[in-house]
Amino acid sequence: IGMLAAALLIAVVLNSRPVSGAAGPVTAAAVGAPGAAGTLTVVGQGSSGSRPDQATVGLGVAATRGSVQEALNSAAAARANLLKSLHAEGVQDKDIQTSALSINQETNCCPRNVSGYTVTSWVSVVVHHVGNVGPLVAAVVSAVGNDIQLNGVNLMLSDSTAQAKADRAAAMADEAIRATQGAGLSGRHLGGIGTGAEAHEASQYAGGCGGRGGAGGRGG
Repeated sequence: IGMLAAALLIAVVLNSRPVSGAAGPVTAAAVGAPGAAGTLTVVGQGSSGSRPDQATVGLGVAATRGSVQEALNSAAAARANLLKSLHAEGVQDKDIQTSALSINQETNCCPRNVSGYTVTSWVSVVVHHVGNVGPLVAAVVSAVGNDIQLNGVNLMLSDSTAQAKADRAAAMADEAIRATQGAGLSGRHLGGIGTGAEAHEASQYAGGCGGRGGAGGRGG
């Protein structure tokens, strides 16, 4: 379940007329001097939960061979199998983006000797239905074999508009409580909203997984 939090910073105008029976304004940096209009700055927080409906999957291939050219050729063949498998699972080209490419020496010690070269190629894949992630990963493992790499599954919402609206409403309700309490403690009456600002925290979803590593499958 995803959580998206909204925080609203509001400056509320405090009318100078004291609340009946109040002892008078409480000294505070956010409240104006007694007998003058002032403001009270409050921060309201609100959050709501939602179930993610799509995911981004980090997939790649890694080929270690005796020469750079051999490693490049093997990685290119493995990548072709990866892309073919993704297409067979219904993934469109617009949802596949190359994210990284690297060439590294493999060495032994000691003495230090170059034993081979590893070429790694990564793609980021958008899966529009969370339920398709498992079958897709199984398909690419079968297609690529031992050269496959998985670099995490990140769950997300395709449209967070409704959740942001719910968060905003919860934050406003929280602010109303805080502003009312602050005005009462300062011996003032609430006026209108002076200024406002809004901030959202990054969404966090349970069920995501990470970690880079190979996954065995049919030989390749």
